[in-house]
Amino acid sequence: MPPKSITFFSEESVGRLKKLEGKILTDVNHYLWINNAKPSEPLEFIDWVELIFKDGTIMIMTAGRESDGIKLPIHFDFAHEQEKIFEQFGHQIHLQLKNMSQSTLWSPTINVPLGGVYLMTEDDKHYQNQAVLLDFNGDIIEVFTNYEGLGVEVYDPTNGLDESTDIDEIGEESSTSYE
Repeated sequence: MPPKSITFFSEESVGRLKKLEGKILTDVNHYLWINNAKPSEPLEFIDWVELIFKDGTIMIMTAGRESDGIKLPIHFDFAHEQEKIFEQFGHQIHLQLKNMSQSTLWSPTINVPLGGVYLMTEDDKHYQNQAVLLDFNGDIIEVFTNYEGLGVEVYDPTNGLDESTDIDEIGEESSTSYE
């Protein structure tokens, strides 16, 4: 579910995103939430995105159970999450790890330094947590919240934004408005 109201990244989360700049992306995993209640029509959505960088840094993004914006947990334990889901839902729902490094979406970003991280701004100090733009030398990937969890796609500045939307590079003073 999309956020009911605007929520923001903590200063710590903004700092962690800023520290990714210049790091070389080497691997990407999506963790899919799969609902098999109707085996002929399983529902799948992205629950977690894991970015792995050459220096060993790992950035994890999730919309969380409440889907109230992107969260950046420090640690993700796939086996533990799988166990919690099994306890709650039995065999009806499970998590599936899908390596996305060779996908059409992510392959242009592999072994490329992250040039910038951009966030929607409320003002100079508050960054909304509904989307993160990752700029790999002009190949920009958008991770965003949606009704099912997270969405991930090539960024299109004309898709869903109006002229009042400000997107700033973290730490930059000026705003860029997209139409």
